[in-house]
Amino acid sequence: VTLINILGENISEFKDILQIVILSLLRMRISRGEQFSGTVQNSCMLLHQNVDAVNADEKMQAGLQKLLSILDEATQVAAESENIQRIKSFNQILKFDSKEHVKYFT
Repeated sequence: VTLINILGENISEFKDILQIVILSLLRMRISRGEQFSGTVQNSCMLLHQNVDAVNADEKMQAGLQKLLSILDEATQVAAESENIQRIKSFNQILKFDSKEHVKYFT
């Protein structure tokens, strides 16, 4: 399991950091000789710290959808930099379910 720890509610400023993380994960998989086909075994959890609202889950849905879009975009950029054209989404690198793999902490 890969943990991505985000401080606060604003995740849009982490785009560059997430792209570096994704590129690192991609390179680790390449170094292990993985073929990027079939089922992804490793998963990812997003941990949001300092989120005050009790109903953060509901309030953060729009932001979470934007984050998934950012993760997919960063994945495509990272894959293209490694000349891997068949990778188009973050879920091809790490298994991620936005309902199960996101936790909020105060």
